[in-house]
Amino acid sequence: MMIERDKPLLYGFAAPAELLDDFGVRTGDRRHDDTRCAMLGQLAHLKMRGKADRSVSYSRRKEWWASPKADYFDRTPMSFATVSSAVYDFEAAGVIEHERAKPCRGGSGRQSRIRLRDDAAWPAIVPVKLVGPTVLLRDANKMPLPLPDTDLVRRVQRQMDRINDDLARITIGGPHVDGLVVNCGDGRRIWLEPRLRRIFNNGSFSQGGRAYGALQNVPKAIRATLTLNGAPVVTPDDGTDYKSLHIGLLYAEDGIDIPDSVDLYDIGTDRWPRPVIKVATNILINALRRQQALASICRELARDFRDPAADDTERGDIIARRRAWQLLMQRYGAEAADLIEAIEARHDRVAGAFGSGAGLRLQRIDSDMLLGVIDQLLRRGIPVWPIHDEILAPAAQAGQVREAMQAALLRVKNRLCGKTLRVTAFLAESCASQGFEVPHYGGDGALVVLCPDPDLSPSEANSFEKTGSAISQSSHVKYGGLVPIDVGPEFATFAGGVLPERLREAVLHEIGARGLTQEKLAAYLGLSRPQLTNALRGRFGLGREPAARLRQLMAG
Repeated sequence: MMIERDKPLLYGFAAPAELLDDFGVRTGDRRHDDTRCAMLGQLAHLKMRGKADRSVSYSRRKEWWASPKADYFDRTPMSFATVSSAVYDFEAAGVIEHERAKPCRGGSGRQSRIRLRDDAAWPAIVPVKLVGPTVLLRDANKMPLPLPDTDLVRRVQRQMDRINDDLARITIGGPHVDGLVVNCGDGRRIWLEPRLRRIFNNGSFSQGGRAYGALQNVPKAIRATLTLNGAPVVTPDDGTDYKSLHIGLLYAEDGIDIPDSVDLYDIGTDRWPRPVIKVATNILINALRRQQALASICRELARDFRDPAADDTERGDIIARRRAWQLLMQRYGAEAADLIEAIEARHDRVAGAFGSGAGLRLQRIDSDMLLGVIDQLLRRGIPVWPIHDEILAPAAQAGQVREAMQAALLRVKNRLCGKTLRVTAFLAESCASQGFEVPHYGGDGALVVLCPDPDLSPSEANSFEKTGSAISQSSHVKYGGLVPIDVGPEFATFAGGVLPERLREAVLHEIGARGLTQEKLAAYLGLSRPQLTNALRGRFGLGREPAARLRQLMAG
């Protein structure tokens, strides 16, 4: 059973300071007031998502705040003093309900909790803003962790800052939008904060990584009526989302490239509707254990039968929710077990990944892919907005968005399958006709051959087999799938020395786009792997000869 936990206290959102005056809790001290804005912002964010009954947990123990568990808060205004003072004043003002955990020597592992009072004089809409870093690392209990000072973190942070700067220039409109507020029609009004935060899980940058923002809380039916810079958007059904993404990636990891025309949610029976099969399949991929998946699929079946007991799993205290889960297991356990068996029989090649928590690992893959596409499109001046594995895009430019998404998916499948996938000449010409032509690949559209091809001449194939890193031209269009980056005339004048940051990013992008490795690129440039690594980090420069070879490579 999956009992939803409290949300841990987080310095991630901020309500306007005027709200402190409305509740009479302003102190005049900057650290105290910033802490209070952040705590009210987190409660407002939960209310905006329709989860006002969820609690936020925090520690009342000084020892906890002085331990490594609280290292995340070192660079925030939050501390034992500011948080404890805020909770005391919020409770006195009638804003929150406060459940104090009983003190216990050494700590009991249970923290105190706060939640919004149902009768609190809360505004109809609170303009919640994101504060703190736009990259968040959480542990297995979803507690925030301090970010390490690494090249990966800095690169991800730069990309998120770049994307957020571009998103801030997009105007969202529509019949349900009033300024920056969306009326969802279900009593909720959502403040459209034009920033995203990328969240990694389980203390690892290899898990999770999806970007989250306010727009994902807007119902699909409302999102379909929005406009971006005045242009109506297309729905994901028109091809601006990835179909059967995670199950398809599992097959790619097994070396099997499933064509888009194959419906991976068709398990050969009409006993269950396709939407239920889709959700159940993704539950199996995400669940850490089979029993956990079984319980979640029971709830999905209950929702399909419009059983009100499905919603009881999210209501009341933990005892009431546990009883609701037990009731669902009794009613739908056998049906859920049959559905799991049918899905495993249909996908026996990848069934070993079910119940293994593979979903977070696959999220890192799909988030890198989608955010790379978003970054490119925004640089091209196309207003787009990411929502998990789909892109909200103007209808007039949907073709360009679809082509970029398909190219990125081909690159990922290339890497997972351990082979180079063919990109049709039609796709390459279509990308070029829609503004994706890249000068440094040459005017004839010729792209780089990454692996032996049956159509290569004997001399070309022999060269590849001997070196293992041949970089040769061919009229056959085969590349990693990522639309190449346009660096303009910058490389034409680069004669050596330290690579500027923009050119370093272009080289890293090119390595992925061509399916190369740093070892192969280093050998081509006449460098060792450590020398190339240091050059790509801006620590050391390149000599004239490696710089000339790099210019030649980037020029196609």
